[in-house]
Amino acid sequence: MSDYSYSDSDKSSYYYSESSLSSSSSSDSKKKAAQEAEKKRLEEEEAKKKAEEEAKKAEEERLRKEEEERKKKEEEERLRKEEEERKRKEEEERLRKEEEERKRKEEEERKEKAKDEAKDKDKDKAKDAADNTGGGCCRIN
Repeated sequence: MSDYSYSDSDKSSYYYSESSLSSSSSSDSKKKAAQEAEKKRLEEEEAKKKAEEEAKKAEEERLRKEEEERKKKEEEERLRKEEEERKRKEEEERLRKEEEERKRKEEEERKEKAKDEAKDKDKDKAKDAADNTGGGCCRIN
């Protein structure tokens, strides 16, 4: 036999400490499982937040692009209207000048016609005057 023997009280304290260790070990694994579950929950929350953040950024980018496209279309429309207005004014100016030229020519033609008519009248008057003077010939009635 060995020199060292266990008393009953020693044996019971050994078993108690074994069961304590086993219960402590069970408690540790429960804590570890709880910690793992908490860690997983936090990771899922973080992933969810990250996904929400990415979705928010994507929505902001979509809205920004829509705004840029809207502004681009507005600018194109503004430029198109400016071009139409410029062309309209050019056409109005061209028509105004054509009308002025037409009136100027009509006025010139009217003046020329009046001048010609005045010359014709002067010729007729001179002829009439020459006819009425008798021209050196004696007339007997």
